[in-house]
Amino acid sequence: MLNLLVLAAGTGGCIGIDLASGALARANYPVRTLVPLVPFDLATAPIVGGDDEPDPIHPEQVELAQLPRLTGHLGRRRAERWLPPLLPPDTDLILGFSGPAVPFWELGGSRPSLAVIQPDRPPRLVHNKGEARLRCRFSWRNLWHELPVVGHGEHGDRRMVVALSAPLQGHCYKVVAGLLP
Repeated sequence: MLNLLVLAAGTGGCIGIDLASGALARANYPVRTLVPLVPFDLATAPIVGGDDEPDPIHPEQVELAQLPRLTGHLGRRRAERWLPPLLPPDTDLILGFSGPAVPFWELGGSRPSLAVIQPDRPPRLVHNKGEARLRCRFSWRNLWHELPVVGHGEHGDRRMVVALSAPLQGHCYKVVAGLLP
């Protein structure tokens, strides 16, 4: 059974903190649907059993046997107690590499595909002309980044969840999976 503190949710899955281990987890739903979860919701679902090797692109990924069930909600102060251990050290790059993408064949499961970061300034959502997707512009460690926004939960100004996308034309891209209030 997986008990999660939800940080971001979208169609087909959610990202959260496994309450048993304190680690980030990417939970894939058994069907591609939207479960109405918001940051700091508590949810539970059984995990599909198996001895499969971790996905080299998304080593934190778990497959759920059922859609997650909402079991509660934490206030911001209580939820934020779980976040400091997840913030990357000052010497790390976002998801372990510079730039917005990495060739998928370079991923072997040794680096994370999820990160919680605290930008230097509140992030700004921008819509570039000609693009269908919102982008998030933020400064982190005095460098400006602009990444596409996926999922839901686009309101927040303190911390953000950055994830690695599935391969697209040979590369996996950094995306903002959610902003935390």
